[in-house]
Amino acid sequence: AQYLEFRQTQEKLHEQETSYFAVVQNLADGVALRDQSDRILYANQAFAEMVQADDPDSLRGKYYSEFVPMEEREDTYRRTDSIFKGAKIPWREHRLIGLRRQTTFVVSIGLLVEQGGDPCIMSVFHDVTDVKSKEAMLQRNAAVQTVLRGIADAAVWSACRGMVGVWVGGG
Repeated sequence: AQYLEFRQTQEKLHEQETSYFAVVQNLADGVALRDQSDRILYANQAFAEMVQADDPDSLRGKYYSEFVPMEEREDTYRRTDSIFKGAKIPWREHRLIGLRRQTTFVVSIGLLVEQGGDPCIMSVFHDVTDVKSKEAMLQRNAAVQTVLRGIADAAVWSACRGMVGVWVGGG
């Protein structure tokens, strides 16, 4: 009876793990699991695409920090240490540099989890590259509009000055 109960519990656990894996693998957000040495243990397809990897399994064993720009690594290491010490950290905006050197802008968060009894960080990444691109375009448009307004104001001022000069001169 105990063996049967044990087997049923084991089967339910396996079903839950399979369902959980299917959900994580098919998320639109990237997920990466890394160990205390910064090595990637698991990545889903979305994370693989963010770092331009053809297959998520090809990321296993790579250092996560390889995908972080040099100028952002110190902050990443500090956040990683805090997570492993049990701190809860807020979402942050940063960049990932892919295998083909393309930049992906993300907001991410890391959570302390256990994998095989060892502490690991599960990070979730939301791609905001399109949003950043649109923000940059809006900023460029605003700058162009400012310049054009300045040109228009100068033209109006110049035209008015010329009219004043003509009017004064014609009086």
